[in-house]
Amino acid sequence: MRTQSALKMLFPVVLAMLGPCCDGAGPTASGQKSAPASAASSPGGRAMLSPRAEAVQIVCEGTAGPGTEDYQRVSERIDGLAEAKNDETMGVLKLCATRKGNSPDIRAQAVRVLARLGDGATARTVLHEMLRDRGPQMRLWHAHLLTTVGLMKAADLVADVAQTLVLTEEESLTMGLADVIETAVRVLVEFNTPDAWRAVEAALRDSRAPVREAVVRSLGRVFAIPAARERLLMALDDPNPDIHSLACMSLLYDPKDRHDRRPDLFKTDPCHPAQPAQWPAVAKSVRFAIATLADYKPPKHP
Repeated sequence: MRTQSALKMLFPVVLAMLGPCCDGAGPTASGQKSAPASAASSPGGRAMLSPRAEAVQIVCEGTAGPGTEDYQRVSERIDGLAEAKNDETMGVLKLCATRKGNSPDIRAQAVRVLARLGDGATARTVLHEMLRDRGPQMRLWHAHLLTTVGLMKAADLVADVAQTLVLTEEESLTMGLADVIETAVRVLVEFNTPDAWRAVEAALRDSRAPVREAVVRSLGRVFAIPAARERLLMALDDPNPDIHSLACMSLLYDPKDRHDRRPDLFKTDPCHPAQPAQWPAVAKSVRFAIATLADYKPPKHP
């Protein structure tokens, strides 16, 4: 009896000594040891990430500022995250794209990777917000964002793309917005929807000649598309001589190698008449040239 009493007194002591091995890390019903609860996260409570993903996360959450090496290398690391698609990686990319405190370049790059990895819902939400942002810094990244919209073939964002064609009174093409205009037109042409073409036509009627010029230049690169040719023909009526001449050149000559599409009709360049009064006759001849250009196929370039 005394021995049994002694054992009962020692039992709690033994349990206390063995406690660490049985508290969350002891044998399971299958005989396997369970992992400690802390193994799924780092000491700071952060989900376990690859070194690259963690380096990106500390930048995108605002912990590492512009003066740090992590910040300076964040661009290449965001691209690298596309190689490892998993829940943790997608979470870091979403943080980079959605956090408004992040710089436009970080957000724009992250949203492109998200689109490539198939998270169209997040990408569309962020693209909608960023394309509507008229801040000077964000505006300069609109061309990059528009390229992502084109890669996604996100025709449901046509209204957001169209908005980038509209310049405010404070904006000018000297800010680098010519590239934005040309990229927006290219994306709208790729959409090839009635709303997209209405947006292109509205830009062709913009009161500012530089905007109209950028639209014509972009349309000239997609001459092989019949609807693009129709809008270039509209631009022949532009009151600005530089623009209607550019439309003429875009219609008659391939911009890549100056290939003449109708050498049988014009012995000399008709797009720059000596007298402004000659332009109506030139425009009429160009319209005839394009109307009789059956089944145009662009030449193959090396």
